[in-house]
Amino acid sequence: MKFYTVFVISSLLVSQSWSLTEDEIAQFVSRPYVEHNTGLQGTVSVTYGNDPTKLILQANGIPDHDTGTFPNADNPNSITAQTYRWRINRNPAYSEATSCLPMGPIGMAVNGVALYNPYTITCCDAGVEELDLFDMCTGHPGPSGGYHYHIYPTCLEDIICNTPSSIIGVAFDGFPIYGPIDENGRQLTKGDLDECNGRTDSNGRYKYHIISEFPYIMGCYHGQIVDTSISSNCQCTEPVEVCTEFGGNTGTGGTGGGGGGRPPPHPQARKKRSTTRLFQCCTDETSCSVMRIFVPEEFVSHGDEGGNGAATNSISMLALILSTVSIMLGSNLL
Repeated sequence: MKFYTVFVISSLLVSQSWSLTEDEIAQFVSRPYVEHNTGLQGTVSVTYGNDPTKLILQANGIPDHDTGTFPNADNPNSITAQTYRWRINRNPAYSEATSCLPMGPIGMAVNGVALYNPYTITCCDAGVEELDLFDMCTGHPGPSGGYHYHIYPTCLEDIICNTPSSIIGVAFDGFPIYGPIDENGRQLTKGDLDECNGRTDSNGRYKYHIISEFPYIMGCYHGQIVDTSISSNCQCTEPVEVCTEFGGNTGTGGTGGGGGGRPPPHPQARKKRSTTRLFQCCTDETSCSVMRIFVPEEFVSHGDEGGNGAATNSISMLALILSTVSIMLGSNLL
C-alpha cells in the first residue's frame, strides 16, 4: 500500500510538470546557415546552470534562415550579433494572476532569435502597422541590432493541416510556446486561448500558442519571471485605437518600435495588411515549400523606389510566376 501511494503521488507530480522536456530542449538548435547581412551563423543553447531549478538560455540572435537586406529605405537598422543570456524557471508554476509584457524580448525562439510582444514603440499593433516592414520570414532588426519576431516566424516551421505544431520557443516565465495547431490537429483561434494566448492541453500541460490574431505570440505571462535583467517596463497593455506612428498609415510617420523603421519613400498611402495568409496551413511539406518560396506583393522590394528590402527582384519575378501558375491551375496555394 505504501509503495502504491508513493507511485501515485510520483505519477501525479510528473503529470503536473510544466517544465521543458528533454525532447523540447533538443529543438533549440540553430540550423547551419550563414546570414547574408552579417556573414555569421546563429548560435543557441538551453543548459542547466549551477541552480538546478533554473535553465540558462543563450544565443547570439543571428537567424538561421533567409532575411531581408538591412538596413534599407524603410528600416535604418542593421542586424548584429547579440549576447543573449536569460534565466528561466526549469519548472514554471502556473499562476491565475497574470503579469504584463515588457517592451523588447518576452521569450526566445528555438533558433535563438528573440520573440517580442505585439506592440510597436507607440503601442500600435505591430502585426498590422509593421507587417510590410517585416522580411519574408516575418522578422526585422531593432535599433540595438537584434533581429526579432512579433508574429509567427514563418521560416521556422511549416503549418501543415491537421498536424500538431512543434515547439517554437519558450517564454521568459518558463512555459513553452507552440505553433497554432494543437496536439489533436486542430488549428486554434483566439477563442480557444486565455488572455495570455495559452491553454492547458489534453495532457494537463500549459502552453502558449502563436495564432494569426492579436496578440499573436503572447498577451501576458501566467508564470514568474526570475531573471532580474529582463525588462519589467510594461509600456503597452493594449493597442492604441488610432495609430499615428506611421502618419496614420499615410507613410509620413516616425520610427517603428522594435525596429519598425522609417516610412516608405513612395507617396502612396501604406496599406493595412492581415496576418491571416501567413497562417494558412498546407496539405503537405511539398505544398508548404511552394508557399514558403512565394512572397506576396507587400514583402517585395519596390526597386528604384527603395522598398523594404524584404525580397530581391528575382524573388519578385518568381512570386509573379507562381501566382500566375496558381491561378491557371486553380490551386489553393496562395
